[in-house]
Amino acid sequence: PTSPGTLRLAVPAGANMRDISGNPLNTASPILDDTIITVGSEFFADGTWVLNSTDFWNNSVNWSNNIVANGTDRSAFFTADINPFNTIALNAPRTIGNITFTDAVSSHDLQLSGTSPLTLDRTSGRPDINVTQTGRQLTLAGPIAGNDGLSKSGPGILRVRINDTFSGDITINGGRLHTHLGVGTNYSNISIASGAFSAICRAISIVR
Repeated sequence: PTSPGTLRLAVPAGANMRDISGNPLNTASPILDDTIITVGSEFFADGTWVLNSTDFWNNSVNWSNNIVANGTDRSAFFTADINPFNTIALNAPRTIGNITFTDAVSSHDLQLSGTSPLTLDRTSGRPDINVTQTGRQLTLAGPIAGNDGLSKSGPGILRVRINDTFSGDITINGGRLHTHLGVGTNYSNISIASGAFSAICRAISIVR
């Protein structure tokens, strides 16, 4: 299953069951016939957005094969035709390892927004955000979280608002990174490759 619901199993007694790698499953505790298992949507998977419209990230029908991009080390691919400028909203917290944005006809931009945090998380290395086309722009307008930093790749433009829920090193391997740093932001270092560009706007706190 690739969306929430129930899965009904009718497993005959003595069935030889193996996992996806071919390992036999432990049948010391038998699986009862006609068991109903509740299936949630929060499993880890790469996902490819296919909708040419504004909608919510967690709506599975907007993703290829109804598989929603989610999880540490997993990748979200926004590679459909974006016409016109579209916004994908996070109406629930989401974790992702990498993001790739490519407009199929290279003419419009994309924004990820919402009040729920998008956590960038990888078990090794920095989460990578790749804007693959010159002149195209991906904006992360909502709150960003994570302590692994981020890596910007591709010739396009990434705009991101970073607050105190984000920390770690930032590497710009290509294109442009425009960041707005909120009060209390705790990043370590910014590395900029030859030919890349960074623009930083820092918020200030005024005490009256």
